[in-house]
Amino acid sequence: MKRITIIISILLLGLAILCYYIFLKKEFSEYKTFTSPDKNLKLIVYIESNPYSLSFNSDLEYRMAYVELIDKNNKTLVKPSLFSNCNFVIGDLNVSWDTINKVVYYNKFDSIDLKQMKMTCN
Repeated sequence: MKRITIIISILLLGLAILCYYIFLKKEFSEYKTFTSPDKNLKLIVYIESNPYSLSFNSDLEYRMAYVELIDKNNKTLVKPSLFSNCNFVIGDLNVSWDTINKVVYYNKFDSIDLKQMKMTCN
């Protein structure tokens, strides 16, 4: 009896993980690329792909997005971590490069410190 319970538990866990990857996991695709004023860095914006949406363009502003900072050799310098994913709504996207303070802002509240290569999100 104990063996059957363990097998059923493992099968249910596997089914739950499979359902997560099929139905709930968000897929992101590259949306836009912004180049720094000195042409050494690129900020790539990824937007949530929504294959289940019935509308064409009306929900675009409300899709989730995130950014990655790469250098000119396409090496990733900064990207969201697993624990602080720093997602934002694509309608809030507003990229500005502060060359004096070495900060790139990608929306009203979130930024990347270019000195420390650290992402700050609220």
